[in-house]
Amino acid sequence: MDAVTHYTLTFVLYSFIGYLCEVAYCSIGQRHLVNRGFLYGPWLPIYGFGGLIVDIFLVPISSYPLLVFIAAIILTSAVEYVGSWALEKIFSIKLWDYSEHKFNINGRVCLLNSSLFGLMSMILVYGAYPWIQKAFAMIPVLIAERLGDLLRILFAVDLTLSVIKMSAFKKALGEVREKAKSVEAKVQELKSLGKSELSEEFRIKLTLELEELRDKTRNSYTRIISAFPSATSKHEEVKQQLQNIQTWAKERREASLEMKAKIKETKAEYKEKVKTINDNAKGKKND
Repeated sequence: MDAVTHYTLTFVLYSFIGYLCEVAYCSIGQRHLVNRGFLYGPWLPIYGFGGLIVDIFLVPISSYPLLVFIAAIILTSAVEYVGSWALEKIFSIKLWDYSEHKFNINGRVCLLNSSLFGLMSMILVYGAYPWIQKAFAMIPVLIAERLGDLLRILFAVDLTLSVIKMSAFKKALGEVREKAKSVEAKVQELKSLGKSELSEEFRIKLTLELEELRDKTRNSYTRIISAFPSATSKHEEVKQQLQNIQTWAKERREASLEMKAKIKETKAEYKEKVKTINDNAKGKKND
């Protein structure tokens, strides 16, 4: 197969493997299923770029394991840092933040994650890579090329839709922020005119409208917050909004788990009562 097809398959395969690893890692840590990723599909581009790094830069130096490990840490960390920086520049939101981890750089990368990327790269170079190449070689060239074309189209569509979704999220946060400012400004204006009673009525009305707007934002973008629970921003107001949505999402998830536990408990009690009734009925019948 040609180089473009080879790199396309490599990128998508490692993106998919990375997605599975992230979902498993985060779901175990948070004790519920977490659909990770910026995109809609089951792929994480940062791991796809990591796969290309393995293919292009690390395999050629595979005779030097220590060099492979160090180079993997540096290169994958650079990809993660640039990705975080670019997303924040575009959407004004830092989707992941490692500020609470030791040895981090601007909260974008940290030693723990970089070391894990290094270990994963070692596993790929010396374990999975030869098998992956054999699997690629078994795919007929024409099928591989058509598959590559299809995957590029799907990825482009997914990326476009995801960018639109994130842009809408950024806009929604801005609308909430502006609405909150307008409420306070109008209330202060009425107070300055000596209409304190009217200002409080107006505040209540607009506050309800503001809360409806917040609810709409929360419900529409829960997936983004769930996928990136540490999302933050340099803008204090946006940061506060993100924290509010994160708290809301956490409380809703806890309420859902509590309700499921109660339903399970109720079902158990019901089954026990039915069993008791049936046992009593059998006892009376035997008598």
